[in-house]
Amino acid sequence: MTAISWLTGTTSSWATPAAWSTGTVPGASDDVTIAVAPKYVDTTYTVQVTSAESARSILLDQAAATLAVENAALTVSGNFVDTAGTLSLQNGSLQGGTYSGAQSTVNVSGSNSIDATWDGALNLVNTLDLGDGGNVSLGELVMHGANGTGIGTLTVGSQVTVNFNASGNKGTIANTSVFFTAGSDLFDSGALTVAGSATLSATGSVRLVSSGSTFINQGTIGVSNGGSLIIEAASVSNSGLISIGADNLLTIEATDSGSAGFSNTGSIAVAGGMLDLVFPLTTAQLANYSVSNGTLGLGGTLSNAGATLTTNADLANLVLDGATVNGGTIINSGHVSFGTQTALRPVYDVGTLSSVTFDGPLDLSTFDTLTVTGGLT
Repeated sequence: MTAISWLTGTTSSWATPAAWSTGTVPGASDDVTIAVAPKYVDTTYTVQVTSAESARSILLDQAAATLAVENAALTVSGNFVDTAGTLSLQNGSLQGGTYSGAQSTVNVSGSNSIDATWDGALNLVNTLDLGDGGNVSLGELVMHGANGTGIGTLTVGSQVTVNFNASGNKGTIANTSVFFTAGSDLFDSGALTVAGSATLSATGSVRLVSSGSTFINQGTIGVSNGGSLIIEAASVSNSGLISIGADNLLTIEATDSGSAGFSNTGSIAVAGGMLDLVFPLTTAQLANYSVSNGTLGLGGTLSNAGATLTTNADLANLVLDGATVNGGTIINSGHVSFGTQTALRPVYDVGTLSSVTFDGPLDLSTFDTLTVTGGLT
């Protein structure tokens, strides 16, 4: 184990022996410090990692310095402490270790991979091609608050795509508050789990996609400030809390056939917003909902045979958005209308009632087409 410091105070490659205090390039067992002042007043410098490099630990402690990982991988087995300076990733990979320090911004551009434990806030900011949609790949993301305690924060900027490709074909977000802004996307090639210690918040148009697999929420998902969140997966399981504020929209698209595509043993609270369920489900699966002055939209088939669906204070407004209700009884208590148009979903095209007993007023003023099969009682 050797302590090695950046020597020159000018921009150079990490792989340049003369730039280091020992005259040698650091290796996997070495402790690296980048803290030297710039050689010239009021200037900055960059330590460029352009080939695979490694260190046991890194201390970045110079506001004028940037550690830039470009088209290469930097592996740290121990601590990466960033008390001053900037970490920049451009088609780079940061592997292992624990990131901590006062700095909270990691500049990213291109396609990057980050698989590390983050101690403190992490902001993903694409400073070069933000509008063109830079992307970052993550493994299992575990974060902590300042000084290693509490919940860490991940802020995903506009038009940034986050891909989870952890080993075992699954991704996990734990101990983290994730804030998505307009145009953000999160993708996972396998099962994606939001652990009980995590919170996801959407304030713009956001997609969470677990392609061909399962999206599991054990934590808290919130949609607010005019947000529109789409969760798309083969199946969706919620054992935590999903909260939708006024004038906000959450759409869940479970592509597995049948009602097995969706499981809700947690709670879903809609306060003035809208929850749109676009998949087949049963009336029993509509349990654990609290819809206060909000709307529940159905875009698939609702199996209601032998059951009763009641619109009441917890199900304030029910909308058929291309859905079919099969069998059973629908009881409309009269304080709401069935199929009312809302600002979140201004047009509803087609709904079907098949062998349904309907008790209460039926308002069809916002339907282009309502199909009745098997009679309507």
